[in-house]
Amino acid sequence: MKKHLFVINPVSGGTDKQGLIDDIHQKFSNLSYKIWKTTGKKDKENLESELEAYQPDMVFLAGGDGTINQLLMPIVDRNIEFSIIPSGSANGLATDLGISIENCLDILDNSHRTELDIIMINDNPMIHMADLGLNATLVKRYEEENRRGFIGYAISAIKELPAINQPFKAKIIIDGSAQEFETSFLVIANSQRYGTGFEINPKGKVNDGKFELCLMNELSIESIFGHLFQDTQENSDKMMFEVLSTDQCEIELKEKVNFQVDGEYIGTFDYLKIKPHPKSARLILPNTIPHP
Repeated sequence: MKKHLFVINPVSGGTDKQGLIDDIHQKFSNLSYKIWKTTGKKDKENLESELEAYQPDMVFLAGGDGTINQLLMPIVDRNIEFSIIPSGSANGLATDLGISIENCLDILDNSHRTELDIIMINDNPMIHMADLGLNATLVKRYEEENRRGFIGYAISAIKELPAINQPFKAKIIIDGSAQEFETSFLVIANSQRYGTGFEINPKGKVNDGKFELCLMNELSIESIFGHLFQDTQENSDKMMFEVLSTDQCEIELKEKVNFQVDGEYIGTFDYLKIKPHPKSARLILPNTIPHP
C-alpha cells in the first residue's frame, strides 16, 4: 500500500488547520498516511529525517508558496511525487494551477501527473515568483510586522504606498547581450499569476524550461490596489510591463535592492544569476485541472 505524508504548516495563512486535518482523516482513513507538522525550527532538516524514516510514496505540502519553497527540495532530491494543499497567506502557484482547498485532496482515483520547473536564483530555489523592488519591500514590511493572511498583506501595502515610485537601474544580460532598464518592480516569473489572481505574466508556463522577466515601466498610487488586489483583465491590460522570456540570464544592479522569493524576504542584492532546472519536481493534480 502506498504511503502518504501530509506536511502541514500550522501557522500559514493565520488559519486553523483542524478542519483540514479532519478532512484528511476522513478521506484517507483506509489508506496508509501520516501527518507531520512544521515548527518553524529546522523544518527542512527535520523533514529530511522524516522522509528517510517514513519513506512515503507521495507528499502533500499544506501551506503557502513560502512553505512549498522551503520544503520542496528534500522531496525533489528523493524523486518523490508531491501535491499542494493551498493554505497560506499567498497561494500563488496553487492559484495559477487551479488547485483549491476544495479539490486538493481529490486525487486518489482521479488524478494526473505533470512536472514543475525549479528556477535557481543564485543559491535560492524558486517555484513561482520572485521580485526585486516594490513587492519585495512590501513583503519585508509584512514579515517585520508579523502579519498573517491577505488582510495583513493589504495593510502592509497601504503603509508602503509612499515608496512605490523609487526606481532602480538594472542591467539584464541574456546570451552575452546586455539591456539596461530603470524600474521600481522587476519580477522573475515561473508562472502567470500572483496569489491575488493578478496575471502579470501571460506567457508563463511552469514546465517549459524557461522563465520570464517582467519589468514595470510605471505604476501610480491609484492603480496599485487594482493591479495587486483585483483579479481583472482590465487591470492587467493597463499595466505597463515589458516581458522577456529566456532560459538563463544575469541581472546587475547599480545598488542593492530588496529581493523576495515565493513570498519570503531574502535580503538586498545587486547581482542575480538565474537558470532553470527543467521539470525537476513531480507534481500530482486532480483530473478536474487541465495539464499546465
